[in-house]
Amino acid sequence: MKYGKGILALFLCLFSLFLLAGCGEKRQSVYDIARDGVVYTVDQEQQTISDGKYSYRYEVSGSSSGASFKIIYPNGSSFWWQKNASGGFGGWSDDYDESTYASGHTLLDILTAGRPRESAPKNVPAIILLILLGLFNAIAPETSWYLSRGWYYRDAEPSDEALLLYRGSGILCLVIAVLMILF
Repeated sequence: MKYGKGILALFLCLFSLFLLAGCGEKRQSVYDIARDGVVYTVDQEQQTISDGKYSYRYEVSGSSSGASFKIIYPNGSSFWWQKNASGGFGGWSDDYDESTYASGHTLLDILTAGRPRESAPKNVPAIILLILLGLFNAIAPETSWYLSRGWYYRDAEPSDEALLLYRGSGILCLVIAVLMILF
């Protein structure tokens, strides 16, 4: 097998990429958003929004298609909003005062604008199939050729071009699998 060392090196590189794909950076839990000339700081760990003067606590529950938001003001009053697929509805406590503090709608906009988006689920069966098919074609192109074409003919040998094509398609499958994992 004249390509053995190259295939082994390719396999080790791809394996390293798979390991590194799971080591992505953690998203920042504190970020700033500017609205109407005011910079608001959102701390997701502490679940607070600060405008430099006041600090507001918040609670979020549910998913992106149906989330509940509750904002608690420094004086104990609250604003709440229930988001659903068609829009949403909300309300506030009796002691809610928009003239002293930031409006509930502004704070809600800040929360929804900065909220990290959920990543799309990965198609794990397709990724596994591409990896297995890619490795098989890249490592054993003669066997792959025989299983797909060679059994049609008696005493046939694959051409060098056919073997190159099968090995190349295997490498292409592995590259596509890596891209599916990373993105």
